[in-house]
Parts: sequence; C-alpha cells; structure tokens
Amino acid sequence: MPTSGEVESLDLRYTPDCDSAQRWRTLRMSSNGGAHLPIESQAPTVKGVMWTMSMVPLVFVLMRLYVRVYMRRVFGWDDGIAIAAICCLVAYAAVCHVAATLGLGQHLEIVQKTPNNLIQVALLCNIGESLAIMACTLGKTSFAVTLLRIVVQRWMVVVLWFVIVTMNIVNILAALFVFLQCRDPRHLWNPMIPSECWPPDVFTNFALFVGGAASIVKTIHLVALSAKSDFTWELAPLLIWAAVEDGLAITAASIPALRPLLTMIFPNTSSDNYNMIPYPNRKVFDNSKGETQTDIGHTTVHDMGSQTAILETIAPKGENINMTTEVSVTYNHGS
Repeated sequence: MPTSGEVESLDLRYTPDCDSAQRWRTLRMSSNGGAHLPIESQAPTVKGVMWTMSMVPLVFVLMRLYVRVYMRRVFGWDDGIAIAAICCLVAYAAVCHVAATLGLGQHLEIVQKTPNNLIQVALLCNIGESLAIMACTLGKTSFAVTLLRIVVQRWMVVVLWFVIVTMNIVNILAALFVFLQCRDPRHLWNPMIPSECWPPDVFTNFALFVGGAASIVKTIHLVALSAKSDFTWELAPLLIWAAVEDGLAITAASIPALRPLLTMIFPNTSSDNYNMIPYPNRKVFDNSKGETQTDIGHTTVHDMGSQTAILETIAPKGENINMTTEVSVTYNHGS
C-alpha cells in the first residue's frame, strides 16, 4: 500500500512474459516526483488543429460538389469517395475533441486521477486512429480515381489501379489492426481486462510501413510512443499530424475540380498568357463560324466548312497547303 506521501498510478506500458501474455506494471510515484511536472495541456492545440484541418478541406469539398453537381452536372465515383473521406475526417476531429476534453494532451499522471476518463481517452484514441487512417486512404483514393478520368495510356491506368487496390488493402488492414492487436479488444483501453496481445512493436512497424508524406514528422512521434510511458501526452502530436496529413490529402484531391469555379470568379484569367497551337473544335465539317486564337490578344475567324481552316493556321507564312477530302454516304430508306 502506498504511504501518505505517495500515490499509486498505472503506467500504460506492457511487456510480454514467457507465455507471450501481457502484464501491466503498477508503479509508485512519490508526490515529490510528480510535483516538478508542470501543469500543461496540449488540449487547446489538439482542438484547434483538428477543426482547422477539418473545416478547410470541407470547404474545398463543398466547392468541388458545387462544380460537379451544379456547374458540370457530372457527379462521379471520385466525388462520392471525397465525401466519405471528409466525413471520416470530421468524425475524427469530433472524437479527438471529446478525448481532449477528457484528458488527451495532458500528462498521464494527471489524467489517471480520474480512471474512468483515462479509459474513455484510450477508447476514443483507438477509434480516432482508425478514422484517421480511413480519411487519408479515401482522400488519396479520390485523387487517384480523378486521374483515371484523365490518363489514356493503358500502362498508366494499370499503375493507378494497382496503387488504388494495394493502398486500400494495406490501410484497411491498418485500421482493423488498431482493434485486433489483442484477443480481447477491450484490453486496449481498459488494462484491467486481461488479454493476450501482439508485441508492442508489431503495430508500430506496420504503421511506419504505411506512413505518408506528413508522416515524416508523425512517425517520429510514433516511435517515441512505442513505450507508452505517457501516452495521453505523447499521443497528441501524433494525432495532430495525422489530421494535417488527412486534410492535405483531401484538399489536394479537390483542387483539380475547381477550375471552372475559378474561371467564373476570375473571368479575366484565361490562357491568353500563353502561346498555344490553335485547333478548331471537333465539328470541322460544320458550316458555322468558329474562333481560333493565333496570337496574344488577336483572334481570327475562319470558315469551318472544310479542313482548310485547320491547315491554314499552322502553315508557315508564304506557303499554302490545300487538302480536299471526299466523303461518300450511302443510306437506304426503310419500307
């Protein structure tokens, strides 16, 4: 039993015994040992970053939907995947907000004074990790599906599908492994429930394997977290950088679809700033008039009734190229 000058606390650090089971160590900390610990909290930072990195991508996704649904009327799979991604990200922010209210971002020695809050924080963090993984995966998948609209080379299509399939398989497994580390998942957030679990470095190594761009910083915190000595404090930066990565992925996936909206908002911004090889529209056999841009600030009107208009614009000065195409059309009237 602890003396009057000591408090008993749980250190969320486990080590496998000879039977590969997990045993939790109960450590005693003197009151003098905890007195030097500054009373500080990362909770405001967690809440601020979470909602910022959720609202900014949400605005981009809403603008994307406006372009797709109202301006272009072409709602595709990539748009639906982007909606699913932003839903996961907003849910992730909400979960982390509640966890920060209960103690996430504070030192374990402070949070564990309310054991029920400690259990709730651990549960919410596990849920949040899965949501963060899926938000990032869906955001990248949305961008890859958008690229499928553009690419025409078969090998590029094959590469994109390979990336989409492998990325989703690996990250879905990572999201599931959050809860499958122990035979009884409740052990992950309530150490009083006995259960056999994987060695602590298994999931860490797998998470490092599937890390993304912003994970360069995130993985540093992930390695430091492997000991789980002060997880309520050390987990906060990891969750923050996960939100940054997710937000960047979803925002980047939505930017290419915003070009029509930007053109409408900034009508003076066009391709006049570049010298481009002019091509008429596809209706080259139409007798209507068409515009072909030949120089900056100058426009020439051509007769679109023949292919002369096509060759005339690209022929060198002083030279004439004429091309005649005869088309024979045969058809039968039905009886």
